[in-house]
Amino acid sequence: MTLNELQERIKEEVILHDGDLKEWQWRRNGLLTEAEQDGLSAAEFMRQVNDVSYRVGALFPRIHALRDKISDYARADRKQLTSAHINEVVTEAERLTLLRAFVTDRWIPSILATIPDPAPVAEPVRPVVPPAPVPPPQPAALPTELIPPASGLSRDEIRRQVAARLDQYKAVKLIPAQALRNLYDLSRADEPIITEEAFSYLVSNFYQATQEPHGNSLRDRLLSTDWHHLLREEPAPPPVVPKTEPPKTKPIVVRSFRANPGRVRKGEAVMLEWEVEGVPFVTVDDLGSMLSPSGRGRVIPSKTTNYHLFDPSDQPLSQLTVDVMPPNRSGFWGVLFAVALLLVLYWFLQSTFGQKSNRDTDRDKPKVEKTTRAASEKTTPQRPRKPRRQKTTGLTGTASSSDNAYRSGEATPRSAKATRRYDDIREERGQYGEQQASQDGRWGLWLDDHWLIQPVYDDISVFRNKQATVIQNGQQYQIDINGERIR
Repeated sequence: MTLNELQERIKEEVILHDGDLKEWQWRRNGLLTEAEQDGLSAAEFMRQVNDVSYRVGALFPRIHALRDKISDYARADRKQLTSAHINEVVTEAERLTLLRAFVTDRWIPSILATIPDPAPVAEPVRPVVPPAPVPPPQPAALPTELIPPASGLSRDEIRRQVAARLDQYKAVKLIPAQALRNLYDLSRADEPIITEEAFSYLVSNFYQATQEPHGNSLRDRLLSTDWHHLLREEPAPPPVVPKTEPPKTKPIVVRSFRANPGRVRKGEAVMLEWEVEGVPFVTVDDLGSMLSPSGRGRVIPSKTTNYHLFDPSDQPLSQLTVDVMPPNRSGFWGVLFAVALLLVLYWFLQSTFGQKSNRDTDRDKPKVEKTTRAASEKTTPQRPRKPRRQKTTGLTGTASSSDNAYRSGEATPRSAKATRRYDDIREERGQYGEQQASQDGRWGLWLDDHWLIQPVYDDISVFRNKQATVIQNGQQYQIDINGERIR
């Protein structure tokens, strides 16, 4: 829900209830709960309510006039508005920045619900004649001179007189209920108009009820309490009497103070969350002071660290510990072990095949020498023999060395260095077999040999129930398998 949508819904509720809504009523209709779920605090929500109420307050006279027109049409049409009347009302409402759907679906039905059902007509249908205005009944017990006659004042004249009387209280910024009762001396016949103009004056001039209003009608709620200006300065308290007990302060209650997760590796982020009642602000280690009583913040501890939560007077309220484990070097040691294993295997193969080649060469030497000697004796007379043994041995040794070198080349295994595109990866696997991995300090999800979710987040969890939780710029939300945010 965007801020504009929230303000529009607040405006609709203010119009439906004539601006008379308290915080518990906002929570009961669910709007405050929805705002808190979207990350808006209750204090910020009430500031939005006040801002919208001030803007709408200037339009209340026109809104009330339009409401009276709807009531007149409803009585004339026996609570069945014609299409022409509805279109006329919607056109005027749109000039007051009201949406057509709100007017037709909520506002008009709420006005019709306040109009009593028409009595069944037993007589033949006759042309509808506008009824003559009937003066309100006058109590017979009161003297005639105490009942002011109908003044017949226009709405503008009543508005001016209401403003003139209530402006007298601007200096003290407090309008007592008796002053509002005296307004009805202007005209007994125009009480509904006086009620509307008085309420419009209070809203447009930023007055608020000092106590919870009560009553069945707007007039009763207006007269049930005094009204003070929002900017009114409270009177200074009386001097403190030594025997007077000090005022009781609201106790400080720490609802929660936790770290998520509570155990990380060096370089990983931790989200600290807290909720405290009874203080205007708090202080958290590594996050600063003057923080909201309910909030969260991201820290990156370099070692095992104790985090403290302080009240405004720097008194510790709570403490938690975040354990920092050394970086995971299992991948490095695994590669080192594989290289060592390959070296041992190479040495073993080289030793085995080299010794076998040498034995075969030594076994063939006598045969070569015997054959050479016999051929020489048959073809030539005997003469001193040349040291061919050394030559044969040299050739054989050369061939053996070449053979050993070739075999050693065959025995050397080929190793391919797998390239990886992440800096660190966690062992936990999610719904699709993915793992949490980081690159350049950002986190994503790695699946087999590619990124399932690109590393663009401060932190991320694996998928559970087709959704993963991510933290980005201090905000936490859920995404789907395509990386889209789940609303």
